[in-house]
Amino acid sequence: MKSTMRLSYIPHDKTVTVKKLDSNGALRRRLLDLGFVCGNSVMPLFSDFKNNITAYRVNGAVIALRRDDANSIFVEVDEEF
Repeated sequence: MKSTMRLSYIPHDKTVTVKKLDSNGALRRRLLDLGFVCGNSVMPLFSDFKNNITAYRVNGAVIALRRDDANSIFVEVDEEF
């Protein structure tokens, strides 16, 4: 069963699909430019010790996002965690 959740809640090494962005303006443009486009696959790789910044694999690149920015990305997951 597929469900939608915020990217910041996805455990490491789980591949998910971008569903929608809940942001506007410069942040939205930046996320789209980095590859967080509907339909793209994303995998959280690792976080800093405070879990404030997480590295994600998107389109073969590793992108680091703050938790607040990752909260604005909704993804589709295939299984329950």
